[in-house]
Amino acid sequence: MLSIVRAGLSRVRELFRRRSDVAAEQNEEFAFHVEMETAENIRRGLSEVEARRAALLRFGGTQRFREETGDARGIVAFDNLVRDTRFAFRRLKRAPAFAAGVIATLGIGIGAAAGIGTIVYGVLLRDLPYPNPDQLVRVGFHTDGIPAAGDLNSNATYFHFAKSARSFSALGAYSTSDQHYVTGGDAPERVTIGMMTPNVFTLLGVRPILGHLFAPGDTSWYGDSYKPLLISEDFWRRRYGADPSIIGRRIETDLTVRYVAGVLPRSFAFPVPSVDIYYPAVVPIRGPQIRSRYLNVIGRLRDGVSPSTAQAELTTLIPSLTERFPAISHDMLQRSQARASVESLKSATVAPVRDQVVLLGILVAVVLLIATTNVVNLFLLRAERASQEVAIALSLGASRLALAQRFMIEGIVVGLASTIVAFPVAALALSTKFGFTEKEIPRLHEVSFTWETVAFVLACAVLIGAAVGLIALSRSRMVGVFDRLRVSHSTSTGGWRRAQDGLVALQVAIALVLLVAAGLLGRSFWNLRNADIGFQPGNAMMFQVSLPWGEDGYVPYGRSAAFHAKLVDRLAALPGVTSVGVALRLPLASRDAPHLEMQLQVEGGGRPEVAAAGNVASAGYFRTMGIPLLAGRSFRAGDLRGAPAVVLSEHLAMSLFGTTDVLGRRILGTRVAGAPSSAFTIVGVVGDVQWARIEDGDVPMVYFPLLRDADGLPLDYRAVPYDPMDVQYAIRGSQLPTARTIQSIVKELDPRVPAADVRTLGSLVDDATARVRLTMLLIAIAGAAALLLGVIGVYSVISYAANGRMREFAVRLALGAAPTRIGGMVLGDGLKLIAIGIITGLVAAFGATRFLRALLYEVKPTSLVEFGAATALLLTITLIATLLPARRAARTSPAVVLRGDS
Repeated sequence: MLSIVRAGLSRVRELFRRRSDVAAEQNEEFAFHVEMETAENIRRGLSEVEARRAALLRFGGTQRFREETGDARGIVAFDNLVRDTRFAFRRLKRAPAFAAGVIATLGIGIGAAAGIGTIVYGVLLRDLPYPNPDQLVRVGFHTDGIPAAGDLNSNATYFHFAKSARSFSALGAYSTSDQHYVTGGDAPERVTIGMMTPNVFTLLGVRPILGHLFAPGDTSWYGDSYKPLLISEDFWRRRYGADPSIIGRRIETDLTVRYVAGVLPRSFAFPVPSVDIYYPAVVPIRGPQIRSRYLNVIGRLRDGVSPSTAQAELTTLIPSLTERFPAISHDMLQRSQARASVESLKSATVAPVRDQVVLLGILVAVVLLIATTNVVNLFLLRAERASQEVAIALSLGASRLALAQRFMIEGIVVGLASTIVAFPVAALALSTKFGFTEKEIPRLHEVSFTWETVAFVLACAVLIGAAVGLIALSRSRMVGVFDRLRVSHSTSTGGWRRAQDGLVALQVAIALVLLVAAGLLGRSFWNLRNADIGFQPGNAMMFQVSLPWGEDGYVPYGRSAAFHAKLVDRLAALPGVTSVGVALRLPLASRDAPHLEMQLQVEGGGRPEVAAAGNVASAGYFRTMGIPLLAGRSFRAGDLRGAPAVVLSEHLAMSLFGTTDVLGRRILGTRVAGAPSSAFTIVGVVGDVQWARIEDGDVPMVYFPLLRDADGLPLDYRAVPYDPMDVQYAIRGSQLPTARTIQSIVKELDPRVPAADVRTLGSLVDDATARVRLTMLLIAIAGAAALLLGVIGVYSVISYAANGRMREFAVRLALGAAPTRIGGMVLGDGLKLIAIGIITGLVAAFGATRFLRALLYEVKPTSLVEFGAATALLLTITLIATLLPARRAARTSPAVVLRGDS
């Protein structure tokens, strides 16, 4: 084994020595062997002249000796490689248009595929960036009778699982909110806050770059207030200039004043990269409930425990919730059909977008296949011209192995040259990430241009280049040497003609699949843009306001209502503003649907409880948003007295009463399980609106009043079950104020309060349709490229085949055939090819478009309209490409062709 390694190293060293030194050494070695052989021959009785002649005959001369010893050292193979590489460059230089087209096509295809492939790998396949990621799971709690978003847990279920389950080494809980801000410094800044139980950081294995993590005593089950917080590295650098003395500094937020305990590294972007500040989470168990679910729960499995085993254990623990929390009844658990789930954290993270990412992965193959197919066809057509060159080389004694190496190296040179285009395309794709953000694709922040991307590009370039070169060689060798030398023109053999036809049919099929997909997504996008979203986004804008908590904050309802009343008056007085509205949340302003945390019941009973989402709205909110008032009125002064007024959405009114004729009726409602219900009087019914995503539909909503007459109510007034601290404003008018104007007005009322996220309501609709729009554009671009390449392929193959049959056409015309018959023959060949591609494409499209189901809105993935339109478009364009060579064939001059052939 050691001798083999030494021999290999010796060969490598020989490759890097100067050729003059090697030649001199070979000459000396040759002379030595000749002298030794001559001396031996003289001892055998030969004369000196005869002895030397016999020695020279044995070794075959200096050149032969050099070749044999060069082969032993690997020098000849290396020289041949260099020679063939130079030959490839010369051939490409003689055909600059061909070289540029192939390099650009292959480079764009490989670069785009590398960019998309890196995203797919980073999101779906790469392990989570935490120690032992396979042990990390997400724990969910699900109910049928009491809806809630996703697989969130309530305080009771999290506490119960954390205390009782033995399948986990730790369970942690967290939630996030982007409706907070930091004061101090030059100006208040809006931030995203993550509420984390301290063990989240330890079970994820994160270490701070400064300071320390939370201690177990920094939070409790009972809601005690503690002072430390953690900040992200990005926030530390952005707001505090990476000040190393940040540890211990007091930071004031709208929640409390706390000190910085540690700075977390940029690599820790959990649960989303936008989190700036981490608070130790408080999970109170007073008022335990399963209705209000707001906690994300993750855990680390013990060694040897599988997710299914852990899920089975949690399932057995659910009935014992009633023993730990008597306020949760057996009847409640049975009616809600409560159940637990345990899923890999990686799978749970990407589950909402798995279909879309798989679709991107399919685009990788499609883009690469389109580019490769086109390059193969170009090489095949070019190989016809190289056939005589190959025949001459074979007739002069060239080995087929040497020719294979020459063609393969030419393909590899083209492939490697394409990386000049591929690397910038891949880098651009990964820098823009095709317009996607972390909101659309989780883990996208982990994706970047890495060595894996480089390896993918180089591997594709070498493998595709080598394969294309060998295919071209095989094409040029199909006709015998004698035939190639005898005739100056070439004709395609049947097998290779069918192969070229197959490649073109494949391009047509791919183009059809992508055109159908683009059509379906285009119609879905149109439906989304024109859907009845329940409000009017035109001529309106929005912004967010978060009021400070604490002793000098706005916690009592009366204080916050008074602030909002003053701000509404100031904004309404601006020129061109016609109305101003305030609510806890605006429709489509968040990607998460509101929690159905209100439990409502008709006063007097007789009908079951109904779960609904709650909102707080000012008197002018419905008019400003353009939400239609179906019955009754909006809020007005006095609606907070007695049984406070509420406005119901149409969906909720129908769920509670079975009708919208509900004015003056009373309902009972509460947010907290086991707490006494409050009575509310219905004063209006408004239209339903879409809240999170248009395709998800509306949410049953009850609106509570936000009114200025709260000034006359007691400070402990709690009839409205929401504090309007974090709210969103809507402004409508013919002339909308600028962001600077809004921010200056808010700052005049309270310098601590920022006005954030200033934008138009139309942008909410844009965001809600962004995923479908972007996917549609990606597929449409790929479809257009496939259509263009398919048309070029159809034209090239049909035209080339027609040129090869010119003599046949000339003979037919000379014997009296009609020109239209000749054109029809060519057209028929083209139609057969197109028909095969369309039939194959339709079959593939019926299967492939099912992956789009999650992206489609009010359109079936097998819609005949889109299938028919895409087929008609493709057929029309490819027919035009076929008619051109058919028309040229019909105009063939028999005299000119036959005279030139003689």
